[in-house]
Amino acid sequence: MHELLQPLTDWSLQILEQFGMIGLFIFSFTESLFHPIPVDPILVAMSAMEKWTNLDIFFWATLGSILGGLMAHFAGSTFGKKVFIKFFSQEKFETGKKFMEKWGVWSVIFVAVTPLPFKVIAWMAGILHMNRLSFFIAEVIGRSGRFLLVLWLFKMIKNW
Repeated sequence: MHELLQPLTDWSLQILEQFGMIGLFIFSFTESLFHPIPVDPILVAMSAMEKWTNLDIFFWATLGSILGGLMAHFAGSTFGKKVFIKFFSQEKFETGKKFMEKWGVWSVIFVAVTPLPFKVIAWMAGILHMNRLSFFIAEVIGRSGRFLLVLWLFKMIKNW
């Protein structure tokens, strides 16, 4: 598995080194749409570098994630189940569908703040035609909360 992710990891680091905050935006956008590497370690690494403020890191990561999530919602509503299954799996589709049908908008908030893959729930929200405004509000609450928590915890640990 490591060999499969190495090119994506290399690409991600290159984007961040070359483009800074715009690179973080791109990484966060694509992470919410399709790629498997979570943005959290990048937030910590960028904060540790002390080249940017935590507010800048928070803003660009959150903006990228929210817009990527909206794009995933759009992709799900446009391309549907067949494309989802090609990128993910039938099993993820069935699990996501049951979860979303039971919990609705709360499922988006829950997944947005946990290590579960946000892209899956964002695609599912589109496939199942969740109201776009409800999805947007849920992802803003969840993703901003998660990124704030990650940066705050790192700051607390660093200053301990």
